[in-house]
Amino acid sequence: MTNQVSNDPWESADNPQLRAFDYWGVVTLSMYFAILQKGIGKVPFDPQVHSLDQRVTVIEILLSPLAEQNVSRPPERSMIAESKEWAGFVLPSIKALGISARELNGKYVRAHMKPTGETYTKNDETKDKSTFEFLKIFPSEDECRKDYLASKGSNGSPTPAAVANGGNGSNKEKETAAKFLPVIVANAVNGQKDLEVIRKSLAVSLASYSQINKFFTVDSPQVMTLIMEKMAGGK
Repeated sequence: MTNQVSNDPWESADNPQLRAFDYWGVVTLSMYFAILQKGIGKVPFDPQVHSLDQRVTVIEILLSPLAEQNVSRPPERSMIAESKEWAGFVLPSIKALGISARELNGKYVRAHMKPTGETYTKNDETKDKSTFEFLKIFPSEDECRKDYLASKGSNGSPTPAAVANGGNGSNKEKETAAKFLPVIVANAVNGQKDLEVIRKSLAVSLASYSQINKFFTVDSPQVMTLIMEKMAGGK
Protein backbone atom coordinates (compact mmCIF):
# COMPACT_ATOMS: atom_id res chain seq x y z
CA MET A 1 0.00 0.00 0.00
CA THR A 2 1.35 3.43 -0.91
CA ASN A 3 1.57 6.02 1.87
CA GLN A 4 -0.19 9.21 0.83
CA VAL A 5 1.30 12.52 1.97
CA SER A 6 -1.42 14.84 3.22
CA ASN A 7 -1.55 18.43 1.98
CA ASP A 8 -3.92 19.37 4.79
CA PRO A 9 -2.00 20.71 7.85
CA TRP A 10 -5.01 20.01 10.08
CA GLU A 11 -4.99 16.38 9.04
CA SER A 12 -1.23 16.20 9.56
CA ALA A 13 -1.66 17.66 13.04
CA ASP A 14 -4.25 14.98 13.86
CA ASN A 15 -1.94 12.21 12.56
CA PRO A 16 1.66 13.22 13.39
CA GLN A 17 4.42 11.06 11.93
CA LEU A 18 7.41 11.02 14.26
CA ARG A 19 10.69 10.66 12.37
CA ALA A 20 14.13 9.92 13.73
CA PHE A 21 16.87 12.33 12.71
CA ASP A 22 19.57 10.42 10.85
CA TYR A 23 23.27 11.28 10.95
CA TRP A 24 25.81 10.61 8.20
CA GLY A 25 29.48 10.82 9.13
CA VAL A 26 32.54 9.16 10.60
CA VAL A 27 32.26 7.27 13.88
CA THR A 28 35.03 6.98 16.45
CA LEU A 29 35.04 4.39 19.23
CA SER A 30 37.37 4.35 22.22
CA MET A 31 37.45 1.48 24.71
CA TYR A 32 39.25 0.99 28.00
CA PHE A 33 38.95 -0.97 31.23
CA ALA A 34 37.72 0.87 34.31
CA ILE A 35 35.95 0.49 37.63
CA LEU A 36 32.80 2.32 38.69
CA GLN A 37 33.79 4.20 41.81
CA LYS A 38 31.02 5.63 43.97
CA GLY A 39 30.98 9.41 43.98
CA ILE A 40 33.51 9.62 41.14
CA GLY A 41 32.27 7.49 38.28
CA LYS A 42 34.57 5.75 35.80
CA VAL A 43 38.17 5.33 36.97
CA PRO A 44 40.79 3.61 34.74
CA PHE A 45 41.34 0.03 35.89
CA ASP A 46 44.66 -0.58 37.63
CA PRO A 47 45.41 -4.30 38.18
CA GLN A 48 47.80 -3.37 40.98
CA VAL A 49 45.02 -1.67 42.92
CA HIS A 50 41.67 -3.00 41.72
CA SER A 51 40.27 -6.53 41.76
CA LEU A 52 39.30 -8.18 38.48
CA ASP A 53 35.66 -8.55 39.49
CA GLN A 54 35.42 -4.73 39.65
CA ARG A 55 36.51 -4.31 36.03
CA VAL A 56 34.12 -3.09 33.36
CA THR A 57 34.68 -2.15 29.72
CA VAL A 58 33.98 1.51 28.99
CA ILE A 59 32.91 2.39 25.44
CA GLU A 60 33.01 5.97 24.17
CA ILE A 61 31.22 6.61 20.86
CA LEU A 62 31.23 9.88 18.94
CA LEU A 63 29.85 10.46 15.46
CA SER A 64 31.22 13.43 13.52
CA PRO A 65 28.55 14.32 10.93
CA LEU A 66 29.29 15.43 7.38
CA ALA A 67 29.67 19.19 6.99
CA GLU A 68 26.53 19.25 4.84
CA GLN A 69 24.39 18.38 7.85
CA ASN A 70 25.40 21.52 9.75
CA VAL A 71 25.29 19.70 13.10
CA SER A 72 26.67 21.91 15.88
CA ARG A 73 26.70 19.19 18.57
CA PRO A 74 27.89 15.79 17.29
CA PRO A 75 26.04 12.90 18.96
CA GLU A 76 28.07 11.02 21.53
CA ARG A 77 27.48 8.42 24.21
CA SER A 78 29.51 6.80 26.97
CA MET A 79 28.44 3.37 28.19
CA ILE A 80 29.81 0.12 29.51
CA ALA A 81 29.84 -3.11 27.54
CA GLU A 82 28.21 -4.92 30.45
CA SER A 83 24.98 -2.97 30.05
CA LYS A 84 21.61 -3.31 28.31
CA GLU A 85 22.34 -0.18 26.27
CA TRP A 86 25.36 -1.75 24.57
CA ALA A 87 24.37 -5.43 24.57
CA GLY A 88 20.71 -4.84 23.77
CA PHE A 89 20.78 -1.90 21.37
CA VAL A 90 24.10 -0.69 20.00
CA LEU A 91 25.97 -3.97 19.48
CA PRO A 92 23.10 -5.77 17.69
CA SER A 93 22.88 -2.91 15.16
CA ILE A 94 26.63 -3.22 14.52
CA LYS A 95 26.41 -6.98 14.07
CA ALA A 96 23.47 -6.54 11.71
CA LEU A 97 25.90 -4.74 9.38
CA GLY A 98 28.09 -7.86 9.36
CA ILE A 99 31.02 -6.28 11.22
CA SER A 100 32.52 -6.08 14.70
CA ALA A 101 32.90 -3.03 16.92
CA ARG A 102 36.61 -2.93 16.08
CA GLU A 103 35.81 -2.87 12.36
CA LEU A 104 33.27 -0.08 12.85
CA ASN A 105 35.84 2.30 14.35
CA GLY A 106 36.82 5.06 11.92
CA LYS A 107 34.18 4.13 9.33
CA TYR A 108 31.63 6.35 7.61
CA VAL A 109 28.11 5.39 8.64
CA ARG A 110 24.46 6.32 8.71
CA ALA A 111 22.93 6.18 12.19
CA HIS A 112 20.25 7.64 14.39
CA MET A 113 19.47 7.81 18.09
CA LYS A 114 16.98 5.12 19.09
CA PRO A 115 14.86 5.34 22.27
CA THR A 116 15.80 2.65 24.79
CA GLY A 117 12.50 2.76 26.65
CA GLU A 118 14.24 4.15 29.73
CA THR A 119 14.09 7.67 31.17
CA TYR A 120 16.40 9.94 33.14
CA THR A 121 16.01 13.17 35.06
CA LYS A 122 17.90 16.36 34.21
CA ASN A 123 17.16 19.75 35.72
CA ASP A 124 14.03 18.29 37.33
CA GLU A 125 12.76 17.24 33.89
CA THR A 126 12.14 13.62 32.89
CA LYS A 127 13.57 12.79 29.48
CA ASP A 128 13.61 9.71 27.25
CA LYS A 129 16.97 7.98 26.98
CA SER A 130 18.28 7.16 23.51
CA THR A 131 21.38 5.56 22.07
CA PHE A 132 23.08 4.80 18.77
CA GLU A 133 21.52 2.50 16.20
CA PHE A 134 23.77 2.03 13.17
CA LEU A 135 21.90 1.65 9.89
CA LYS A 136 24.51 1.61 7.11
CA ILE A 137 28.27 1.50 6.66
CA PHE A 138 30.11 3.02 3.69
CA PRO A 139 33.49 2.24 2.11
CA SER A 140 34.39 5.95 1.84
CA GLU A 141 33.39 9.48 2.73
CA ASP A 142 32.23 10.04 -0.85
CA GLU A 143 29.82 7.09 -0.69
CA CYS A 144 28.51 8.32 2.64
CA ARG A 145 27.94 11.79 1.18
CA LYS A 146 26.17 10.34 -1.87
CA ASP A 147 23.76 8.47 0.40
CA TYR A 148 23.08 11.61 2.41
CA LEU A 149 22.48 13.76 -0.67
CA ALA A 150 20.27 11.06 -2.21
CA SER A 151 18.13 11.06 0.93
CA LYS A 152 17.60 14.79 0.42
CA GLY A 153 16.84 14.45 -3.27
CA SER A 154 20.08 16.23 -4.20
CA ASN A 155 21.97 15.71 -7.46
CA GLY A 156 25.20 15.14 -5.56
CA SER A 157 26.60 18.67 -5.73
CA PRO A 158 28.45 19.86 -2.60
CA THR A 159 26.48 22.22 -0.39
CA PRO A 160 27.76 25.65 0.73
CA ALA A 161 28.45 24.19 4.16
CA ALA A 162 30.73 21.54 2.70
CA VAL A 163 32.62 24.12 0.64
CA ALA A 164 33.06 26.35 3.68
CA ASN A 165 34.59 23.44 5.58
CA GLY A 166 36.98 22.46 2.81
CA GLY A 167 34.58 19.89 1.38
CA ASN A 168 35.25 17.26 3.98
CA GLY A 169 34.44 18.70 7.38
CA SER A 170 38.07 18.35 8.49
CA ASN A 171 37.72 21.03 11.19
CA LYS A 172 34.88 19.13 12.83
CA GLU A 173 36.77 15.85 12.50
CA LYS A 174 39.76 17.34 14.32
CA GLU A 175 37.52 18.63 17.09
CA THR A 176 36.03 15.16 17.38
CA ALA A 177 39.46 13.52 17.49
CA ALA A 178 40.60 15.93 20.23
CA LYS A 179 37.73 14.85 22.47
CA PHE A 180 39.11 11.32 22.64
CA LEU A 181 42.71 12.31 23.44
CA PRO A 182 42.28 12.63 27.24
CA VAL A 183 40.96 9.07 27.53
CA ILE A 184 43.64 7.57 25.29
CA VAL A 185 46.44 9.47 27.06
CA ALA A 186 45.08 8.54 30.51
CA ASN A 187 45.13 4.86 29.53
CA ALA A 188 48.76 5.16 28.36
CA VAL A 189 49.87 6.90 31.55
CA ASN A 190 47.82 4.96 34.14
CA GLY A 191 50.39 5.41 36.94
CA GLN A 192 53.45 5.05 34.69
CA LYS A 193 56.26 7.54 35.42
CA ASP A 194 58.67 6.70 32.59
CA LEU A 195 57.95 9.16 29.77
CA GLU A 196 59.46 6.96 27.05
CA VAL A 197 57.35 3.97 28.11
CA ILE A 198 54.26 6.18 28.01
CA ARG A 199 55.17 7.54 24.56
CA LYS A 200 55.66 4.05 23.15
CA SER A 201 52.38 2.81 24.63
CA LEU A 202 50.56 5.88 23.33
CA ALA A 203 52.04 5.48 19.84
CA VAL A 204 50.63 1.95 19.67
CA SER A 205 47.21 3.15 20.83
CA LEU A 206 47.08 6.06 18.37
CA ALA A 207 48.03 3.76 15.50
CA SER A 208 44.68 1.99 15.87
CA TYR A 209 42.68 5.19 15.52
CA SER A 210 43.01 6.47 11.97
CA GLN A 211 40.56 9.32 12.58
CA ILE A 212 42.74 10.58 15.43
CA ASN A 213 46.30 9.91 14.28
CA LYS A 214 45.78 11.89 11.09
CA PHE A 215 45.57 14.97 13.32
CA PHE A 216 47.62 14.07 16.41
CA THR A 217 50.85 12.17 17.18
CA VAL A 218 52.77 11.58 20.41
CA ASP A 219 54.78 14.71 19.57
CA SER A 220 51.77 16.99 19.13
CA PRO A 221 51.83 19.87 21.67
CA GLN A 222 48.28 19.07 22.78
CA VAL A 223 49.21 15.43 23.39
CA MET A 224 52.38 16.31 25.30
CA THR A 225 50.45 18.71 27.50
CA LEU A 226 47.95 15.98 28.34
CA ILE A 227 50.75 13.53 29.14
CA MET A 228 52.34 15.99 31.57
CA GLU A 229 48.98 16.69 33.22
CA LYS A 230 48.20 12.98 33.65
CA MET A 231 51.69 12.22 34.99
CA ALA A 232 51.23 15.02 37.51
CA GLY A 233 48.02 13.42 38.68
CA GLY A 234 45.55 15.60 36.78
CA LYS A 235 42.09 14.31 35.89
